[in-house]
Amino acid sequence: MKKKAKRRLLIFGSISIILIFYFIFNLVSTVYRYYDLQKTKSFLERDLYILKENEYYLRLEYEKLQDKDYIARWARENYLYSKDSEFVIRINPAAINNEVEEENLKPYVYIVIGIGVITLIIFTRRKKKKQR
Repeated sequence: MKKKAKRRLLIFGSISIILIFYFIFNLVSTVYRYYDLQKTKSFLERDLYILKENEYYLRLEYEKLQDKDYIARWARENYLYSKDSEFVIRINPAAINNEVEEENLKPYVYIVIGIGVITLIIFTRRKKKKQR
């Protein structure tokens, strides 16, 4: 090949390789952005669904709050207001659940302690027999 042809091939070849890498990089970055936007879209659609559901419940609550009897009952339940000759006793449901769970765990604690004591006795007797 002639010198001019080699030089022309070198120049146009290097320019072509640079353009190819540029287009590949541009394609990869566009695809990455597309997937990132799809992911964001799915998160936003989920948030929109949750917000619409909240809107539905808020509208129901708004309609309920138009009723004076509902407001009075709601205030008695949440703020411990009472009618005349009524007593309000507040019971904490979380405390009741904790007491029930603790009562259910007591037999298991005794069983585990008993098994531990029995294994300790067995191992100490084995060591004493081996030492004799």
